[in-house]
Amino acid sequence: MPYETAPATTLLAAFCACCARPLVDAVSVETGVGPECRRRHGYNEAQELPSWRDVAVALRGIELPESFTAAEATDDVRSAANILVRLVAVEQAGSNVAAYVNAVRALGFVQLADRISERVAPIRIAEGEDNTLAIRTPFSPEANEAFRRAFPRSWDPVAKVRRVPASARRELFGLLRKCYPGATAIGPKGIFTIPEAS
Repeated sequence: MPYETAPATTLLAAFCACCARPLVDAVSVETGVGPECRRRHGYNEAQELPSWRDVAVALRGIELPESFTAAEATDDVRSAANILVRLVAVEQAGSNVAAYVNAVRALGFVQLADRISERVAPIRIAEGEDNTLAIRTPFSPEANEAFRRAFPRSWDPVAKVRRVPASARRELFGLLRKCYPGATAIGPKGIFTIPEAS
């Protein structure tokens, strides 16, 4: 078995949670964030007060290490955030990463959560002017055709986003489920994973 697939290697944070660059020093591997990103993105100090209730909601149904439970029991926000950021660095993508980022935000590390969200969420949904939703997605010919059929003239060439009426939210999410199943997205309520189409 090559070392790349060894169990000890798969548990190692090899890439930064904020920028996905390789981690080379021991502290960075332990925390899951490189030295520059720790300095730039608010890793060392929380920007808001923690909400353990929101953390529990974000992490519902996810199996976490015992060290996280111990940090929660002692109200150790810093240790809990370290564990979650390291898990983001190890996994790099997926539905658990969205939950970890929302939990980091609930712990008060808003700046760090925003930076990680920028990197892991290729789909962005924002509330736009005139009661619209502004959607930015990765290029996909199938998705472009589906958007053209469902929402003609929705492309805004200046902002480079698709503008969809907020009343068409259900149709939009149906289209995203069809074209981008399992992708991570960020919307007005935080980061989430688009479920598979049923």
